[in-house]
Amino acid sequence: MFKFDFVIDDPADDINISASAPASQVAVNAEINQDPFVEVSLQHLVDCLPSLISCSPLSIPSSGGDVTLARRDLFDARFQLINDEVNDEQKDNSPALGFLDAPSDLVQGVYEGGLKTWECSLDIVDYLHAECPVFEGRRVFEVGCGTAVPSVYILQKLFSGLPHGKETQLHLQDYNAMVFELLTLPNLILAWYMSPASKAYRDMATTNPDETPLPPADASIHAEIPITLELKTAFLSSLEAYAIRLRFFSGSWSSFDFHQSGGAYDIVLTSETIYRTDSVGSLIDLLRSVSPTVDSLTSRLSISDGKHDSSFLCLVAAKIFYFGVGGGVTSFVEAVEEKEGRVETVWEQKMGVGRKIMRIQWP
Repeated sequence: MFKFDFVIDDPADDINISASAPASQVAVNAEINQDPFVEVSLQHLVDCLPSLISCSPLSIPSSGGDVTLARRDLFDARFQLINDEVNDEQKDNSPALGFLDAPSDLVQGVYEGGLKTWECSLDIVDYLHAECPVFEGRRVFEVGCGTAVPSVYILQKLFSGLPHGKETQLHLQDYNAMVFELLTLPNLILAWYMSPASKAYRDMATTNPDETPLPPADASIHAEIPITLELKTAFLSSLEAYAIRLRFFSGSWSSFDFHQSGGAYDIVLTSETIYRTDSVGSLIDLLRSVSPTVDSLTSRLSISDGKHDSSFLCLVAAKIFYFGVGGGVTSFVEAVEEKEGRVETVWEQKMGVGRKIMRIQWP
């Protein structure tokens, strides 16, 4: 008999609210071999899904009305890794299990925190929900996505409307490909399941008396979602019906292939990615390469009128300062301005741990 001594915490416990640097980092000046750019296919990630996903609600207060999303439980991802090892003796998932047990302990060039839900990703959802930008027909890119809370929100919004025919591209990048398998895609599937787009699948499944009834499409309750072939097919069919194209890219920012990803994006989002000063340069280079310049935007509003140009958004959410490594908003803004970028604070939290969302524009 196997016994797994996991401590199953409250879902809110894996949201990091500390201003301190992540715990287990290698020296920032060490020479690290960075993982290269790789596109991970959606079909591969679908094939890696477990037979069941356990999820819990993630509540996000917002000035535009509170948002509730479903998010895969970390303990469920642990069980998946252990089951994979039991079923395949050639697999060694011990490094990934170690990161799941301490998801905020970063190892530079090995693991960059993608298994943790970082608080500033919730801030981006708060901002997007209040501002209501248009996502349909746009190219959206989340950099350093991890659990992909902003992308989960966007996908759920897309699936909550009617198919419109315009192709929407939602691209996600993280240093570690394992994050896509364990949390990113499961969370995106949960966004679909909790939306009206999954209704036909859920209705069909409930008509079969031999099947266990499916959980309701209610993100506010804990649920266990069976991941069947029929569910996978229905999810992929919904993506096609709504003209949504998901793409996943792993590897370092410095190796990102701008041309392979399809060029500039309309909406670029990143959160909690400026904590380490030695990696900010490659992040800024990536943000600039995937962003259109101000001059190239044909339908923009004057900056002087106090309104935001909704035709393009590049949002960077971060804590004001990350103790222990020296990263933070001030050094990031200086680095952007050195490369002729313009930074505007569009959201700020001054109580407790200070946090900001910055909008970046390039000449």
